[in-house]
Amino acid sequence: MSVILDGTGAGYRAKVDDRNRVKINGTVREELLEASYDGRAFNINSEAITFTTTGTDLPLLYVKNNDTRDLVLTNFFISQSDRATASASDVFRLYASPSAGSSNDIIANGTDVTVVNRKVGTPNAFNIVAKKGGEGFDVTFAEPPMFYGFNTGFSNVLVNYVIPTGQSIVVVADRISTTGDVYVGFNGYISAGE
Repeated sequence: MSVILDGTGAGYRAKVDDRNRVKINGTVREELLEASYDGRAFNINSEAITFTTTGTDLPLLYVKNNDTRDLVLTNFFISQSDRATASASDVFRLYASPSAGSSNDIIANGTDVTVVNRKVGTPNAFNIVAKKGGEGFDVTFAEPPMFYGFNTGFSNVLVNYVIPTGQSIVVVADRISTTGDVYVGFNGYISAGE
């Protein structure tokens, strides 16, 4: 068996077997967990958006990356409350690179959403714009959607979308139910910049 010397003069060695495999003893953490330890992971949650009518192409959540590093969205979650008047599932879609709507635009007029650090007690702020909309808001987007799904209660979907600096996404819904609240959001992290 061969060894690799560490090159710093400290005398540390790594064993290499006859198939050129380095022997290691280590712990593997998924990137979201590692980012949580580093204070780079976040939750973006629209909180409750109340609906009193049905509608199509209703913008729920807008997210823009203003950081110099990539924004990675790992999970997309949707939850709905009372759907007593629903005869079918609501449709949720996610679009890249939205632009301003014609009247009450979510990008300019949406309600600011707090981006929460997943490391408790960490004051790290994120350079992410997040806004919620709902009834009465609009946005312009181009087909096809990055995500298309039906929901009747709660969904948590693995998405792994990368949003480079200056790029944005929007979540829109076609509401079948005339009552109840909806919330949507993302888990994710800012890349380490490597």
